[in-house]
Amino acid sequence: MTAAVAVVTGANRGLGLEISRQLAAAGHIVYLGSRDVERGAAAARSLRAAAATVHPLALDVTRPDVLAAAALVVEAEQGRLDVLVNNAAIHYDTSNRAAAPDLDVVAEAFETNTYGAWHTMLAFLALLRRSAHGRIVNVSSGAGTLADMGGGLPAYRLSKLALNGLTRMWAAELAGDHILVNSVCPGWVATDMGGPGGRPVEEGAAGIVWAATLPTTAPAAACSATAGRSPGDRPLRRPPARAGRWSGRQGMRPAASAAPSSQQASISAAVGLPVTVTGGWARRQSRPVAMRSIARRAPSTSSSPCR
Repeated sequence: MTAAVAVVTGANRGLGLEISRQLAAAGHIVYLGSRDVERGAAAARSLRAAAATVHPLALDVTRPDVLAAAALVVEAEQGRLDVLVNNAAIHYDTSNRAAAPDLDVVAEAFETNTYGAWHTMLAFLALLRRSAHGRIVNVSSGAGTLADMGGGLPAYRLSKLALNGLTRMWAAELAGDHILVNSVCPGWVATDMGGPGGRPVEEGAAGIVWAATLPTTAPAAACSATAGRSPGDRPLRRPPARAGRWSGRQGMRPAASAAPSSQQASISAAVGLPVTVTGGWARRQSRPVAMRSIARRAPSTSSSPCR
């Protein structure tokens, strides 16, 4: 069986490095994308020490010329791409406010978090279309959903909100190409961006790797849209938050029921993880939940990124 080929952006450290490690451990040929060529090469060497098939790839998501060159490398060596993980992100702007913004910071965040992911998808789209089971996973955040939108963090929140919208558009437009496009919130993860106190990076990466390896038989309705409140959602009473579940605002929010319970069960059984999929927006649960009455729980820390 031919090994699947994956590209991960922002992968020389933290969450991206762990995503690369887990994909390689699952048998993928991984291209570890990094702006810093030397750091990317060092990170790839650290993973190859475990007999993983990992290649460093010069990749700056803000430069279409560099992205085009990276796509040519993958094409020459593999001829196709099966998995693209858009992980690169910047600016968790805790000191910024929408009513008194640093718009330069907001623009920079959009350049990487939204336009960067968009440019990357465009650069690799032709190769993804050559795959029999293409997967695009955009690493996003519950902070970027309209259901969870609040004050503060305008650069981070709005750029992730736009990324979620982009996910939904691409999912709809690529449905005929058999490419699944999803946004995944990894929760508050202990990385350089997330800071100390978050969940282990291994746990944050697991949900992203799950979405990157969804079975071909996964229901399309459960894998082709993105986050946000859907028509028919009803408010739920806010219970006490439980630490370690989710990042984002404290409390409980409803999620869209995009697939019947039988389909949800088939996904959970296939991947072996209790994960809620709601129209392409996935947050990993610590225990199984019923599809027809899904609620997302958040940890008590309200200022932590989904990174």
